[in-house]
Amino acid sequence: MSSFYGSNVSEDSDSGSSRSSLTAKQTTTKQQINPSIPEEKMESQPFLSFPNETIHFFIGEDEEHFVVHKEFACRYSPVIEAAVNNESIDAYNPSLRYYLDDAEPETFTLLAEFLYCKNITLKEHGNAYADMEYTGDHKQRCIEQDLLLIKVWILANKLQIGILQNLVIDHLVRIGKICGPMSILCLIYIYENTFAQSPLRRLVAKQYAWQTPEDNWDSLALFTPATFFVDVVKAFAEAAPENLKTKKFLSITADEYYVAEDTE
Repeated sequence: MSSFYGSNVSEDSDSGSSRSSLTAKQTTTKQQINPSIPEEKMESQPFLSFPNETIHFFIGEDEEHFVVHKEFACRYSPVIEAAVNNESIDAYNPSLRYYLDDAEPETFTLLAEFLYCKNITLKEHGNAYADMEYTGDHKQRCIEQDLLLIKVWILANKLQIGILQNLVIDHLVRIGKICGPMSILCLIYIYENTFAQSPLRRLVAKQYAWQTPEDNWDSLALFTPATFFVDVVKAFAEAAPENLKTKKFLSITADEYYVAEDTE
């Protein structure tokens, strides 16, 4: 859930605490990539005309603290912009509070990075050279990154930041072609946290539809929701031309389904 309050946030209250400021660099070394966004979709970044106007985000149950300039926070999110428009900012109260208790700090870090840079930093598959690397624990790191990207997509969906959702999809599709379908862990998380016809559901269903060996479907059924298989069937049905569907239907013969008869 999210909530929004107008409030003057004292800078002194953060001294000595472990809360993160958006301006602080992440300590983890990551590789930067440029998103594949068509030129017609590229927009100039907002000019920081009011540097003192900020929104203080409090993320998760521990309310980890992030600070984002109002112009950047409202640039891509109509949800945040609508909340800001309901509150007044003046010289005596230049800061507002926004609570996202169902988000995670690591997820919001990438979202905030996007608000400023129109890009997100990946730990794996960050560029053409990284795509060629494969170490023993790469698979696990890739799973963790996929899950993080999924959480970013879900948070961006909540805040209606469509351009970030599409950037995440670009990464998931590209990485999937290198390392295969998203893990079952990611699949389950998607189906537990999205609604029917979600782009994430359709993507993971198609990945599994075209990359899962026939012998694996029975074991897959033990761990995945029934709605996943509905989406897989839809993926197969959408891919088959109408003439092929008709041909396959007419080719059904009764003897394929006979049972053994007692001849005595």
